Amino acid sequence: MTKKNPSKLIEFTVYFINTIGPLTGNVLMIILGSLSVEFSVSPSDLLIIIPIMTFPNAIIQLFSGALSDVKGRIPVVLSGLSTLCCSMIIAGLSTSFLMYSFSGLLWGIGLAFINPCLIALLTDITPDLEKVPKKIANLNAFANVGSAIGPIIVGFIVLLSWRLLYVFYAIFVAIFICVIIFVPKPSHESDKDVKFTTVFHDISKEIRRSIVILLMISGFLFSLSYASQYLLTITELTGTVTETAMGIIFCILGIVGALNAIFVGNFLEKKGIKFGLIYGMSVFFFMTVFLLLLGDITNNEVLIYAIFGILFTGVVRSTLFTTFSYISQMLTKERRGTLAGLTTASLFIGISLGPTIFTPIYENLGITAIYYTSIILIIVLAGLLILLYTRVKKI
Repeated sequence: MTKKNPSKLIEFTVYFINTIGPLTGNVLMIILGSLSVEFSVSPSDLLIIIPIMTFPNAIIQLFSGALSDVKGRIPVVLSGLSTLCCSMIIAGLSTSFLMYSFSGLLWGIGLAFINPCLIALLTDITPDLEKVPKKIANLNAFANVGSAIGPIIVGFIVLLSWRLLYVFYAIFVAIFICVIIFVPKPSHESDKDVKFTTVFHDISKEIRRSIVILLMISGFLFSLSYASQYLLTITELTGTVTETAMGIIFCILGIVGALNAIFVGNFLEKKGIKFGLIYGMSVFFFMTVFLLLLGDITNNEVLIYAIFGILFTGVVRSTLFTTFSYISQMLTKERRGTLAGLTTASLFIGISLGPTIFTPIYENLGITAIYYTSIILIIVLAGLLILLYTRVKKI
């Protein structure tokens, strides 16, 4: 009983910590108009903050997961939370676009030390590996809950000031810093006297495996197409849809993602990763075709259908993020943190590069060109996932 209770406490702490990223990250898209006025920058120019936030986040995740294999999950998560808290404080005090951008950089760095470690820590404390898909799905569900309640918090606090949002978030993160310090640690966390060079050894050992390369490329291509399509669709609707309505859309999107994650977790446990891959890719393809066929999504006659199509991005993201994370934890028991880091890094590299690569296409050819490009990437990704599945089956 002494061993069971700490594990449950850690499990729920991990779930709640995983709400922080989406809870704080989605704020930008909702207060885009307010920030544009505050810093005298156009909404499209403000989108440069997204790669500033996500690219360092992606690169550091290449190492943070491996670092947690060497130095322990809890110390790495704690350093991430501390950096995240600093970023919230700086964002709230920002007097210029440059200062706000710097807070976004710190936000990305802080989350980079958290994301892969939570996946690996959750797997560590789950003795029955058949339960891992459901636990990772729950982790994803909590992230989507963060996305859902974020707009509600923004809706209340932004009426006073967008700066108060960051005061609230700084306090919220500080609470979890206290919790993670005092929560009972897993027994394997207490002894981590290993050389730092082991981090690079573990990374190089895993990254030379063809199955890991396939997983990383697949994750990258998925997030590249998913993120660019999602963010540029939201950008297209900016001005047509009010900030309040956009907040409601994000809230519903989070709820849809959370419910779908629970559904996917149950089916991954029963039917395996084949279900997750087919289900996620099918919804992604048909959602993209649906948006493409609508034509001008800012037209009032099809606007409601466009919003309906956007809601399916919650299904796509929660399904494939959960499936990719689960696959990473199946490959090598001793280097779960390394594999989680490599997988989440590839996903976030795609997210960070998506808007940068596709915004020029969007500005010159419109949102329709983005949907056509997504369909091409989906077809290529489907071929890679077939190869990945055939390799995973042999493990």
